Amino acid sequence: MSAIYWRELKELLRSLRFRVAACIFLLGMAVNGFVMAGVYRELFEMHREIETKGDERIREAASHVESLAINFNEIFGVSGQAEVLTLSAPPPKILPIVAGAELGGLQAVEWNFPDNVEPADLGIGNQELPVRPVLDWEFMVRILLSFVAIILSYDTVVGERERGTLALTLAYPVSRRRVLLAKLAAIMTLLGWLLVAGSLLSIFIYLGKGGGALAATDYARAGLFDLGASLYLAIFVAVSLMVSSRARSSVSSLTTLLIFWIAVTIVIPQGGTAAVQGSVTTVSDVQVEQRVMQQLEGQVNELVGEMDSFIHSNPEEARRENYASERNYARRVNQMIATIKASLDEQQESHRRQARVVQNVLRLTPAGLFQIGSERLLGVGETRERHFLQAVDRWSGIYTRFVEDEDMLDADSPHIFYVQNFMSSRAVDPNAVPRFKFEEIPISQSLKNSLLDWSLLLVELAVALCLSFAWFARAPVSQARS
Repeated sequence: MSAIYWRELKELLRSLRFRVAACIFLLGMAVNGFVMAGVYRELFEMHREIETKGDERIREAASHVESLAINFNEIFGVSGQAEVLTLSAPPPKILPIVAGAELGGLQAVEWNFPDNVEPADLGIGNQELPVRPVLDWEFMVRILLSFVAIILSYDTVVGERERGTLALTLAYPVSRRRVLLAKLAAIMTLLGWLLVAGSLLSIFIYLGKGGGALAATDYARAGLFDLGASLYLAIFVAVSLMVSSRARSSVSSLTTLLIFWIAVTIVIPQGGTAAVQGSVTTVSDVQVEQRVMQQLEGQVNELVGEMDSFIHSNPEEARRENYASERNYARRVNQMIATIKASLDEQQESHRRQARVVQNVLRLTPAGLFQIGSERLLGVGETRERHFLQAVDRWSGIYTRFVEDEDMLDADSPHIFYVQNFMSSRAVDPNAVPRFKFEEIPISQSLKNSLLDWSLLLVELAVALCLSFAWFARAPVSQARS
């Protein structure tokens, strides 16, 4: 068996098709590395622009406070023995209100805000940005390397029969099953080398072009992806061996396999997705807007007018009436928000329903199973988007509860939530405000999410291998017998 393996391996290495296929695939993976690095740099530039604008806003605010301090000293600073308020970086969390009779002994403000203050010094820097693009080789393997697998294996059996060497191969003192396993192992060895070499090339280019450092979990995901990709490619090799065993010529074998490849990688996934998108309807943004306007028509302008009156109303008078009008207004606003949220939830559910149907259609082919399993393993595509939205929803709920809890701590607050001038005006510690933090999906959870798709892919491989063994066992030895 080992002699057959090494012979097949040497023949493939010397073949022109392998060299061409290797160059094309490695070139594609190199381009992939450049693209991922470019995406990272674009995100980094966007992040730097955002931080620059934030720094400018901080300096504008600092300049305004400095002007207030200077003006205060010019107007009220008359005594050398006056109490001095010092403003420094980071600024105090609660600045005292000094106006009119509340001035007391405060007669001067000392400005001590350094010019080189950075956003990070104030605790407002966003440490989550720039977001690093996740390594994504799913398309390269699903389309390009699966095509290479067919090109390398389409004439493995029928080619030997045409050359008259199949009888010599079967003359080895090994069973036909071992012969087929040796051929399968030789092809998978070359595909494995290509996959590892392409992965390393893509990573090196990504890192070399400033794509940012990769964590240990990124390398672990890359290794697991290569294992899953080998499972996927083995299906195409097994099908190629099966077809090659029964084909009358190398041309007919290649033609049949190309039809199979186009069907399972392009036609069924793309056509099925288009059919689902045409038959399973979703709620569009225009439909959401129309529904909301139909339900809230006439209420928005009325609520805006009432809000304006609340802003200029007398809080003491409202307190004596137990904020009856304001509470009724808040109830109506909350009903309006609930109506809008219900429409948006319906829209999101329609998109999720369509996505589930699309995934079920994709699972009809090994390419679809590999696509879904890879996205879930690497944490990209629809999986990453859903995980991000779930993180946003959790943070939104935490932030809402934080606002309500802070308001409830103020005994003087009317506790009319989200109505201007009728919530607590008490200062809040900035460090206590919940910050949004996006965390990658744990690798254990990624494996759990992709387990079904990899299991189905393994079942398909087992079926393909069984059929290839059965067909090769009955394959004719010579061209004359076929």
